[in-house]
Amino acid sequence: MHMVKHLLLVITLLFLVFSCAIQGSIDGGPKDIQAPAYNTDKSSPKNESILFNTNEIHLKFDEFFKLNNPTTNIFIVPNNLKIDAVAKDKELILKLVGELQKETTYAIYLNNAVQDIHEGNDSLLSYVFSTGKWIDSLMYSGTILDAFKRTPLKDITVGLYSDTCTTYFQKAHYFTSTNETGNFTFKYLKSGKYKVIAFKDVNKDLVPQEHENLGFKKEFIQLDKTIKDSVPMVLFSPKPKRIIKSVTFIRPNQFIVSANETIDNATFTVEGIAIKPLMNVHRPDSISIFPNIKGKDTLKLKLFVGNKMDSALVRIPAKDLTKIPKLYYPTLIDTTENITISASDFINKINVDSIQINGNDSIKTSYEVIHKSDNSFTLKVQNKKYKNLTIKLLQNSIDFSNYKDKFSSTININYINPTSVGILNVNTSNLNKGEIVELIYNDKVVNRYIVTGTDKTYAIRNLEKGNYFFRVIKDDNQNGRWDTGDFKNQQYPEQVRWYNDPIVVRPNWEVDVVFDPTKWR
Repeated sequence: MHMVKHLLLVITLLFLVFSCAIQGSIDGGPKDIQAPAYNTDKSSPKNESILFNTNEIHLKFDEFFKLNNPTTNIFIVPNNLKIDAVAKDKELILKLVGELQKETTYAIYLNNAVQDIHEGNDSLLSYVFSTGKWIDSLMYSGTILDAFKRTPLKDITVGLYSDTCTTYFQKAHYFTSTNETGNFTFKYLKSGKYKVIAFKDVNKDLVPQEHENLGFKKEFIQLDKTIKDSVPMVLFSPKPKRIIKSVTFIRPNQFIVSANETIDNATFTVEGIAIKPLMNVHRPDSISIFPNIKGKDTLKLKLFVGNKMDSALVRIPAKDLTKIPKLYYPTLIDTTENITISASDFINKINVDSIQINGNDSIKTSYEVIHKSDNSFTLKVQNKKYKNLTIKLLQNSIDFSNYKDKFSSTININYINPTSVGILNVNTSNLNKGEIVELIYNDKVVNRYIVTGTDKTYAIRNLEKGNYFFRVIKDDNQNGRWDTGDFKNQQYPEQVRWYNDPIVVRPNWEVDVVFDPTKWR
């Protein structure tokens, strides 16, 4: 009996053990987050060796590893040598191909080239040696910012070029890259005169390209001692070669032409016939035109700005030619504003008797048409003591040039309650004549103002509550927009400043904005 009880106990314990094993899992310990590192004492030759005269380097690592794209991720500066990399167990063998320069400090960089086998952890490692009797020890550091946003940029390649270089579209003498805060540091530099160029190395060839974002310093830097550059270098997009960026067809007859530069004074031809732009859309680099498109499925557009010309072939979808015109109008106005309605077609005639305007949804109110252009008309409402207006465009209210089918539309417009919005009174005494001041809300420009030089303040009204930011564009060429840089002509992009402190708008409040000169970035 005792033996039976003992046997039952063993069976029960085994059942519990296997039940736990099925339900649980084996924990292999904490996750490995460390990248492989080489042992400087066991490597041959040792890091920072002088009088270096071999063509093979053996780096002993503390764990097994795998190579990640060594042809691209392992490079040497100066770059007159090539490197063949071979991984063997925990050892990395670097074979130097080419002739070593005399009295020269070399730095080999392993940029995410060595990864551990299981987790893929990697890092930036360096190995330094000199063919002379000392290691060059000068350093140069700085910061890279986005030219327009003024924010730090990560993973930007920075190169130092000798003052004897005849072209900079080649590999630099020294390389480094920026970290998360946009900072970069060159080490092991030889004294001399250098050109600094930063670029977004899209194709990873360590050579700046004309199509890549780029930044530079006009002046050479003279390195006789370690330098920490306090003036950030800005990275900008390349200057576009074409004038026309896009042409958008809006049924049934409007074309919005967007450009890579200001075109508010441009002239146009369509199929060789001169045409006048009728409506400026949003910015001076965007224009609307209304050509004659009857019987055509494509149009050849030419744009002329000064002595420059660009062209575009525009296709017109047949199904869009008979669609109802698009109307443009404000949805929110204050009591001082009249109502302008624009259309994507020519307007031949306005029939006042077929337009009805009701206040507060039901109260009929009188109005008059105070202005008409080729594609728009303006209404002046007599009684403005309403919260909202409903404008009914009945059939035959608008006679369009191209669209001949029945047309009707209902437009709803709200009047702004002055107690629900705020006002900013912006002091311009710290700003310069011609500068463009933009107010940003939720990453959109909600107000734009060009400083005249004679104004003291200007008011921005009808702002909803929230945090707003200001930026100022130093419009050097006075074309009403921000212009990027030009590396070929050594021209910097126009300066952009952002005000660090948000401006808080509250309902039914007026805020006087006086910019503190120390808070611009």
